[in-house]
Amino acid sequence: MDVNKLPPHEGPVLSVVDMHTGGEPLRIVLSGYPEVKGDSVLAKRRYVKENLDHLRKVLMYEPRGHYDMYGALVVQSEIGEADLAVLFMHNEGYSTMCGHAVIALGRFAVDYGLVNAPVSPETQVNIHCPCGLVKAFVEYSNGKTGGVRFHSVPAFAFATDVAVSVPGHGEVLVDISYGGAFYALSAPRGLGWTCGRPGPGTWWMPPPL
Repeated sequence: MDVNKLPPHEGPVLSVVDMHTGGEPLRIVLSGYPEVKGDSVLAKRRYVKENLDHLRKVLMYEPRGHYDMYGALVVQSEIGEADLAVLFMHNEGYSTMCGHAVIALGRFAVDYGLVNAPVSPETQVNIHCPCGLVKAFVEYSNGKTGGVRFHSVPAFAFATDVAVSVPGHGEVLVDISYGGAFYALSAPRGLGWTCGRPGPGTWWMPPPL
């Protein structure tokens, strides 16, 4: 068989770059998405959620993805200081912030020329996320990128000691915090867990069912 004579592929083609941060995956979409409409990052996020969600499933679900796959769709930002804007996606939907994705996107932006004239020893990359502007700092030397750190949006405690009914555990006190997304934090003992080292590689031990 002459592979050069195979018929051309029919249908849309999505071009992506797969990266990882300490093993956590990020699939960055290079091309193939239809026009993403909206005059702001949040409007674009609503648009892809309502009109293009089938493409998220193609990229995140098996067989091309998996339960822990994470994705990033690079879009145009409406703020001048941003080098790029991004819409985060995962197996359940769309998030407002992702730390490991920002680290990968920082290197991606420098490696793929989204930042003009990178400088040593560190190049700043302004990434417009749905939560706001996040600044990544990418190590850069002799034309190669290295480690990445970032400054996220301001974090704060939204509410403390909030009583929440948890099936199987009764009423549990949680603190509601924000750091690009909202989280509920609870002490392990509130869920009947103990902190210790009962065995090799085991730190958290839930109570027996």
